[in-house]
Amino acid sequence: MRCATEENYWHFYDDVLSKLRLADELSVPEDVPILVGDGLWRQAFFQEAIRRGALRGRNWFRHDTVVQVERLILAVPMSFQRANLEYALRALDAPKPVPSERRLFLSRSKRRSRSLLNVDDLLPWLAECGFEAVDTDGLTLAAQMKLFGSARVVVGNHGAGLANLVYRVGQPLELVEVFSPNFIRPHFVAMAQMFGFGYDAVVGDAEGSEGDFLIDPEGFKTAVSRAIGRAG
Repeated sequence: MRCATEENYWHFYDDVLSKLRLADELSVPEDVPILVGDGLWRQAFFQEAIRRGALRGRNWFRHDTVVQVERLILAVPMSFQRANLEYALRALDAPKPVPSERRLFLSRSKRRSRSLLNVDDLLPWLAECGFEAVDTDGLTLAAQMKLFGSARVVVGNHGAGLANLVYRVGQPLELVEVFSPNFIRPHFVAMAQMFGFGYDAVVGDAEGSEGDFLIDPEGFKTAVSRAIGRAG
């Protein structure tokens, strides 16, 4: 189950659990030890995940030392596959999403890279539009499932927290993704296309170091207003 980015929340869904999907398709017995990197093992979301659904019956093995084996199975599925995310929902026994008009603004801690520096200027307007500001850091996996399963409109800085959009699959969603100009990636526009979510993007202007950036408030408000309009 090892990969270079294994302890990242998004990559857990698309690059780690997808290996288990492939193992299932190849009928690898459930009691075969599954090697998990130490970085992922120490993540709270992972410890919660392996106590849910089909993952509870697996033989998880913390891979923090040299292991001698007679046979090693290395699963190498493709990333950005709809089947990966659908498998994650089944394996984690995720709750069904619910009809809702809830609006979320997914904030990103300023201690992280790619920080939106003028976010405080945008928050009052977002609050007027009915958005709740949330930060997934510190939330349990179950809480993230419930939160995003009730989200009708999500606005957020590109980051692993947007992986939680998978918990909205089966209900309508509008997403506005905000990018640092130095870090534009296709993860969530791909997810939107897979599952029929509405999508818009806003790219900011670089400011300072670590990929930090500023967003033009008027352009941001226009994109968010479009999403609200599509949501009805």
